[in-house]
Parts: sequence; structure tokens; C-alpha cells
Amino acid sequence: MADERTTAARRQAGQAMLRPATAAMTPKEMLGVLRRHMLLIILLTIIGLLAGGATCWALRTKLPKYTASAFIEVLPPVQTDPMEISTPMVQRDIKYGYRLSIANMIKQQGTLEDLLKRDAVKATNWFKSINGLPKQVRYLDKYLGAVANRDADYVEVSMTCRDAKEAADIVNEMVAMFIDSQTNRKQAEVAGKLAELKTRQSRVQEDLRVAEKALDDVRTAWQLTDLAMPVSNYRKHTITLKLDQLELQKSDLEIAIRQLEADIGIYSDLAQGPISVQIQNIIETDPVMLALKQQLNFTEATLAGLLAKFGENHREVRQLEELKDEIKMRWDIRAGEI
Repeated sequence: MADERTTAARRQAGQAMLRPATAAMTPKEMLGVLRRHMLLIILLTIIGLLAGGATCWALRTKLPKYTASAFIEVLPPVQTDPMEISTPMVQRDIKYGYRLSIANMIKQQGTLEDLLKRDAVKATNWFKSINGLPKQVRYLDKYLGAVANRDADYVEVSMTCRDAKEAADIVNEMVAMFIDSQTNRKQAEVAGKLAELKTRQSRVQEDLRVAEKALDDVRTAWQLTDLAMPVSNYRKHTITLKLDQLELQKSDLEIAIRQLEADIGIYSDLAQGPISVQIQNIIETDPVMLALKQQLNFTEATLAGLLAKFGENHREVRQLEELKDEIKMRWDIRAGEI
């Protein structure tokens, strides 16, 4: 039995080894196959084109397709004299942090809700197609972008929706609304400073009037008319010395009045004319407050390093101190708004 099995296995192995190799298809045979299946190939091509067109149409109809962008230029966050033409030198990281705070202000929920209240946005088909304020806010939070450019002084605002014109209209409306709000806020700050300066001017003028009246009373009571020609400081009368002091005070008050008038003129021009955009959750979770806090910490750390290196009178140290005061003022304003 064992010999028969061995013989059969060898016979099968020999037959397998003697099988001829499979021949490859010649170009003529391949052409024949293509001719026999030409109709199937054309039909499948047409079906693929129809399926691709239908899919493209469905995606174009159901999903956002068009994106519109706009750019807001953000000037360096330092206070400069408007009467002087100069380019302020600010560190790159500080400027980027300032642009980042402006982008966070654009993306916060209150700004998006204010955008939805605009008549131009309400008139769009996008606004009508989404029912309910929460859904509209979520859509804007997802498809309305505000990105701070690290290498350029711009904040990019973009919007994606089904209609290209409506996307551009929404972006333009957001940019116009944000610029108007920032302009109104800055004009209110300048108007407040102008009112304060006018109050100080009134007080100085009143002090000057009282001093002049007291000086006239002394001159009339004592009939002193030669106070302008003293012989010597050692031979002056006590009243003469007092009058000299009053004259000096009068001169100082006149100088202060001229300075206040110059400051009032500058702030009046700022309040009446256009102001460039100086593009800064609840106190603990508000993104604007967090960005301002990070910017303040970074500025204080940088200021400490520069103070140790250059001293208090260096130009960069003074600029950082001004920036620190500006950030603190924005912090107080934002805290009051919350």
C-alpha cells in the first residue's frame, strides 16, 4: 500500500511539472477585448460623469462653498503725538499680541449677536435659511473667522457660505461694525479727556483771576506803582516781595493755560476727525480679558528686563511703560463693560 501511494504521488507531481506555462495576451487580443467591451466602457464613463456631477451639485447646494475675506490694519499699540511724524518702534511679539486681542474681540459672542441685528445681514438668504439665534451664532462661530497675522499688521476676517455675494456682504458688515464701535469708543475716551482738560482750564483761569484781583487790591490799597523797577533784592519791602511772588504765580498760571489750550486744541481735532483703529468672558473667562492679561504679563516681564539692562531713561523702556498704561486702561474699560 505504501508503494502504491508513493507511485501515485510521484505521478501527480510529474504531471504538474509537465504543465505548460500560461501564455501572455498579445496586443491584438487586448484590442479584441477592448472592442468587445467598448459599450460597457462608454456606459460606465457616462455613469461616472453623471454621478460626479450630481455629487458636485449636491455638495455645492448643501455645504458652504464660497469664502470672502477682508483685512483690518492694526497700528502699533503706543500713544504718539499727532503733531509729530514718526514711526513708533514696538516689539514684534507685543504687536502680535495686540492683533490677537482684537481678533478675540471680533469672535466673541456679543459681537456676533450684534452682527445678526444689522439690517444688511437680516436681508440675506443665509439669515433666512437658518432659524433661531443660537443656530445662527453657532454657524458664525464656525464659519466666520478672525485670524491675527503674525508677519503683517493685519487681522483677516473671513466668512464662508453658499452665496459669494452674501459672504462678502457679511464680511463687510462685520468690518464696518467693528471699526465703528472702536471709533466711537476712542472718540468717547478723547471726549472724556477733553472735558477733563476743560475743567482744569476753568480752575486755572479762576485761580488766575483771583490772583490778579488780589494783586490789584494790594496795589490799590498801598498805592505801589514802582514794583517793576526794584533797586535791589535786599532793599525790597515785604509787600514788594509778596507781589513778586504773585507775579511769578501769574506767569506760571499763564503758561499752564497756554499748555491746556494747546492740549484742548489737539484733543478737539482728535474728537472731530477720524481716528485710526487701535487694534486689545466674564472677568476670569472672557477671552479679551485673558488676552489683555497675557499681554500685560508679557509687557511687564519685558519691561523688567529692559529696566535692568538699559535703565529708566531708555527709549524702549519709556515706550513699554506707555504700552503698560494703555493695557491697564483697556483692562479697566473692559471690566466696566462686563
